[in-house]
Amino acid sequence: MLYGFENAFYDSASVYKLKDTNQRVYVKDVLESLSAIMPSFKEYRFYFFCATANIEPDSMNDAFPRKILIQWEDQLGTEPSVKVMSSFVCVFKTHLRKKSEKYSNLFSYPLGIPYKIKEQPFVPILDRKYNVFYSGNLNKNRVPFYEALARGRWSIKRRLAIPILKLAARYEYDKKWRNFSLRLKSLVFKIGATHFDDIFDASYIEFTRSFEAGLTPDKYGTLLANSKIILSPKGFFNTECFRFYEALRQGCIVITEKLPATAYYHPENYIEVESWDGIDKLIQALLTDDSRMEKLSLKGRIYYQNTLSPMGVAKYIVSKINVY
Repeated sequence: MLYGFENAFYDSASVYKLKDTNQRVYVKDVLESLSAIMPSFKEYRFYFFCATANIEPDSMNDAFPRKILIQWEDQLGTEPSVKVMSSFVCVFKTHLRKKSEKYSNLFSYPLGIPYKIKEQPFVPILDRKYNVFYSGNLNKNRVPFYEALARGRWSIKRRLAIPILKLAARYEYDKKWRNFSLRLKSLVFKIGATHFDDIFDASYIEFTRSFEAGLTPDKYGTLLANSKIILSPKGFFNTECFRFYEALRQGCIVITEKLPATAYYHPENYIEVESWDGIDKLIQALLTDDSRMEKLSLKGRIYYQNTLSPMGVAKYIVSKINVY
């Protein structure tokens, strides 16, 4: 039994205990929303599964005929085996890049928001303190993002940092050379080349050494809610990240790299870029257009509530289950 629901369970093959996952509150909220809108809710068993690639859920051994699997944590976006897929009515999985050509009952699933980042009171977009906000890990996929920001205002430190970061990126995922890569990257922090607050007025742009290594969750949430534009570059493996959801919930304007083609990503509600080249000009133009900022803020917030919030996700799940 999960969160008081007799037909919901946390799969025992999960790689983390539920209390240690970022999505623990999101799971609860989605379940409550499903129970509220789905007349046949009690006719199904819902299994939540936190696991990386190629780990199979224990729940596939449950003989109950109407099971739903919801899996997250596999950032590679691998498709489950035939054995897994045949054990469930539907499988929902985060980080899938495109619609499955093999399985008609496999669906992409939104990441949601970590429990540590609390929703803040809404601040009208034009009344916010910060123009641009970014705080995140400086991994290999973000080196082009770093370089594009550096072009906005060159400095000796930033010019020195770019070749160092490019060399470090070559070995970041190489087990043999990973420590060498980390030592190289640390040089960029030691010379003080990880802050970009000077590119845009009233902004906070900072790279950190690792995931969740920067601001405290409370400080991060407060800064985000008081920022107009949020930059959302690619993470370790793909462009989907929690920041996207956190920002839209607060009515921020999100600029992101191209997201996967799923049923719930609608680029008219945010700004997608093919690359970060020229990002300084794009942002400067946006900051001078109050009307466009107000429209994007409103559209993004409505989009989150209708599509990406726990209730929006519950409606999405029901729409797919009903096909079966």
